[in-house]
Amino acid sequence: MLYAFNKDTDPTEEFFDENSVVWHGNNKGTQSLNIDTGIPDPVKLENDTEWFDATNDNAHVPAQETTYWCKLIKLPVFNDTHHIVKAAPVISPGSEPIIHHMLTYACPRHLAESPDNTYLDGPCDNWDWEQPATRCQAGGINYAWAVGGNALYYPEEAGMPISGDSDLQYVILQIHYNNPQKTAGYIDSSGIRVWHTPTLRQYDAGLISIGTSVNPYGQFIPPGIDWTRNSGFCTSDCTSSGITGDDVSDGTVYAFASLLHAHTVAVALNLQQIRDGQELSNIDQNWHYDFNYQQTIIFDELKEIKAGDEFIMNCYINSTTRDWITMGGESTTQEMCLAFIYVYPAPDLAICWTDFSDPSLDQWLYDAQDAGYLDGNLSQAIDGWNWDQLSWDEQGDAKAAEDFYNELWNPDNSRYNTFYERCTTENGTWLFPKTIDGISHKIPTDFTPYHDNSYDCNATNVGPSPPSVTVTVNTGLLIAIIAASIIVTITILVVLLKCVCARKRGGWGQGHELGNYGKLQNV
Repeated sequence: MLYAFNKDTDPTEEFFDENSVVWHGNNKGTQSLNIDTGIPDPVKLENDTEWFDATNDNAHVPAQETTYWCKLIKLPVFNDTHHIVKAAPVISPGSEPIIHHMLTYACPRHLAESPDNTYLDGPCDNWDWEQPATRCQAGGINYAWAVGGNALYYPEEAGMPISGDSDLQYVILQIHYNNPQKTAGYIDSSGIRVWHTPTLRQYDAGLISIGTSVNPYGQFIPPGIDWTRNSGFCTSDCTSSGITGDDVSDGTVYAFASLLHAHTVAVALNLQQIRDGQELSNIDQNWHYDFNYQQTIIFDELKEIKAGDEFIMNCYINSTTRDWITMGGESTTQEMCLAFIYVYPAPDLAICWTDFSDPSLDQWLYDAQDAGYLDGNLSQAIDGWNWDQLSWDEQGDAKAAEDFYNELWNPDNSRYNTFYERCTTENGTWLFPKTIDGISHKIPTDFTPYHDNSYDCNATNVGPSPPSVTVTVNTGLLIAIIAASIIVTITILVVLLKCVCARKRGGWGQGHELGNYGKLQNV
């Protein structure tokens, strides 16, 4: 949506008083809107529903671009298990500009209560083993919210188990603060509000995350790439082992919502589903991804996920605005490619992520260096994890450099096409394989693509011909329509004349801005 407004005049007065038609100047902008789908309908909550807040406590946000702040939170204790039925963000007044996303990770009791935990609350950008967040993040994410999101209502049939004899006793609240201006003085107490009920619903709900591992072996993106696709996937081996559980019957769970998540060089996302060699319709897709407008999408209809299904999480990338190599990572200047799928009944599977095997990515890195595209010390990057010293040189041929990079993601190129797959439960237990050592996988390719003919304008109508319709014209109505058309035409001419006058009065910015409208086509 494009918008503009006159800050000095009430819109109704401006409409009726032609003298108030003034160029809007800088009172303008764009905003993504999800008009037709995914907006959750409120679900009637049980009469005995109560709520609590899980938030930071006056966190002093550093004056730096990216901060991940983690806090171990002990959840309320109930004698019996309750169900979470709704969750929503709580944003501290004044913190709106810096809150990018919030996650909660289930933290097993033995990790949360470990004597090795030196501090429980603070920045967690680095993997500090004295902080429980480091170990707990190896488990599953059970709530995800990002900029532009809204409240999450669980369906009437399901809720997330909490306290009692459930495994959910502690969570790590992780908040990503995005502070590109490096403004000092932010003190934040944001977090989430959780509604819960002792009246258990029919099913426990769970969350499955699918995508690329959050490190350079998950994503390695040179600058200047006009189009490429990064993909994480989940094999049938993993879902066959993971779409199981106490309440899962016939190897089937039902997806009711999703959140597709990436950072700022991703321009489109989609999650493919494949069953028995046939691609099904996407679990979810966002063909105009906006980093600043991310939502948990509530599906209009439940979607089946079965043991043996395969998934491919695709992130379409444009890095032409950057002059540095973008790695997979937590910072906004790094990249992610993840789908969070809410399902019931809760399966054992919580995380299914892939990254390039060491032989695949290492081979491509050395090939890129031999071809003259990659500069830097590869031993320092691979063995010392010092990736920032690498740089990219397209050698004056952006297209050839892009083609070379896309070979990294070519599933038919045997030099680079093996991956490690992480397939774990919420508490970090490996489902398949038990270890990644020596185990490699390939992205699924042996399937029949799904074709949606719903919008095929060239499709032949093979159904019966529509019945003929006789139209009777009302002469009086026709005259009224013609008269109204004349009035509208005159009004348009008046507005155009006003615009010309505005230009003569110094409103040159209007024509300049409209002349740049074509730049939107590059998004």
